[in-house]
Amino acid sequence: MAKHDAILREAIEANNGHVIKTTGDGVHAVFGTALDAIHATLVGQNQLRAPLADLQIQVRMGLHTGEAELRAGDYYGQALNRAARIMSIGHGGQILLSAITAELVREHLPAETTLHDLGQHRLKDLIRPEHIYQLNAPNLPIEFPALKSLNTFPNNLPLQLTGFIGRDKEMAEAEQLLSATRLLTFIGPGGTGKTRLALQVAADWLAEFQDGVWLVELAPLAASDYVVPTLATTFELRETPGIHLIHLVIDYLRAKQLLLILDNCEHLIEVCAQLADQLLHACPALKLIASSREALGITGETVYRVPPLSLPEKTVSAETLLACEAGRLFIERAAKAAESPTPPKSSGDLRRLLDQADLFVLPGTGGLALQQAMARGLPVIAAEGDGSQEDMVTPENGWLVPPADRAALAAALQSALGQRRRLRSMGEVSFRLAHQRFHPQIMLDVFLRALRETAAGAA
Repeated sequence: MAKHDAILREAIEANNGHVIKTTGDGVHAVFGTALDAIHATLVGQNQLRAPLADLQIQVRMGLHTGEAELRAGDYYGQALNRAARIMSIGHGGQILLSAITAELVREHLPAETTLHDLGQHRLKDLIRPEHIYQLNAPNLPIEFPALKSLNTFPNNLPLQLTGFIGRDKEMAEAEQLLSATRLLTFIGPGGTGKTRLALQVAADWLAEFQDGVWLVELAPLAASDYVVPTLATTFELRETPGIHLIHLVIDYLRAKQLLLILDNCEHLIEVCAQLADQLLHACPALKLIASSREALGITGETVYRVPPLSLPEKTVSAETLLACEAGRLFIERAAKAAESPTPPKSSGDLRRLLDQADLFVLPGTGGLALQQAMARGLPVIAAEGDGSQEDMVTPENGWLVPPADRAALAAALQSALGQRRRLRSMGEVSFRLAHQRFHPQIMLDVFLRALRETAAGAA
C-alpha cells in the first residue's frame, strides 16, 4: 500500500494537484483545473499497471468539478461528496467523469484519449442523477461491467431534493450493526433524521442484495389494516381469492435476498412488530431496517438511537456554523432559499444571506394560513397545544415549538428582523427552506442564535 500511495501522490503532485487526505486504500486530491486531474489519473493508472509486490492493484477513479471550501487543511462541500459517489460506482482500473468535468476537458484531451458516454446514473447520495463518462486511453482497459449505480439494482429509493449532511460516524456505526443483524431499528424523536439515515445506509448497501432494496412508507397510513396491502403494492402483488395477502407476500419474499425498509412505524408499532417477526422467520435471506420513535421490541432486533446533528459550541458565526453538522444543514438550506451560489465565509456574508431569505411562518398562525402555507409546500412553525394546528404539523413539514418558547421565538425574530426586513403580519412571514427532516430544537437553536449574532453585528 505504501508503494500504491507513493505512485498516486507523485502523479497528483506532478500535475499541480494536492493530496488532502488518504482513507485506507483511497486518496482524496484537488486540482486547480480539470485537465490537470485528467493527466494525473492517466499517469497514475499507467504506473499501477505493473504489479506491486507481485500483486496486481486495480484502482477506480472519479472526477468531478465544483466549488469547495478550504478549512483547517481540508476541503468541504457537496462537490467532494459527488466525486466520491462517482468513484464508488466504478470498477478497478476505470476512470469516471461527471458531465461538467467532461465538458471542460472534451476539447483538450491528450492524443488518442476519448470519452465514452455511459449515460445518466443515479448515485448513492440519492439526489439528482449524474451523466457519467468513461475516460478511454491507450494501454488502459476499456471494457468493464455495468456501473454499480442505483440504475443497476432493483430498488424504489426516492430521489432526494437536498444533500446528505454529515453523519459519517452514524453511517459507519449503522452499517457495522446491519452487517451483524437482520433487523436494525433506528429510533429517536420526530425529525432527528431517522428516515434519511436509513435511506442512505440502504443506498450504500444496495450492491449486497441481488433482489434490491425496497422502501415501505407507513407515515400516510391511518390504520394498521393498510400495512400489509401497502407492502404488497410495493412488489405489485394483488389479492388472490382464498389466499390471505400476508401469505402471498411471504411466499413472494421467501427466497428473495433483499433489504426492506419499514419507515415511520411508531403509530402502527404492534402490526409492524408482528409483520417484521413473520418476515424474519419465513424469509431467511431478508434483512429489515425500521425507523420509529420506539423499538419494535421483538427477538433479534438491534436498536440504534439516532443522535441529533452536532451544534456550534458557543457563539454562532459563519465559521462555527460551517464547522458543525446542524450549521452546515442550516447554511445549505438558507443559501438555497436565498438562491445564493456560494456559502457564506464571514459574518457579513451570513448577515446578507439572512437578509435575502424569507425564513419563517411564526407560531400562532391561524389554521387557514397554516393550510395555505402547507399547500404551497412551505415548512411551518406552530406552537404545541394549538389543537388542530399541532395535528397538521409533522417532522416532515415543520417544527412544533413548546409553548414556553413561543414568546421568546417571536421576540427574537422581531428584534433580529424587525428593522431590516419588510414584515407583514406575524403570521405571514414565509419560511422557505427546502423540505428536510431535522430535529426541531437543533435547527431552532441554531437559527435563533444565528439571528441574534447577525443582528448584533448589524447594529
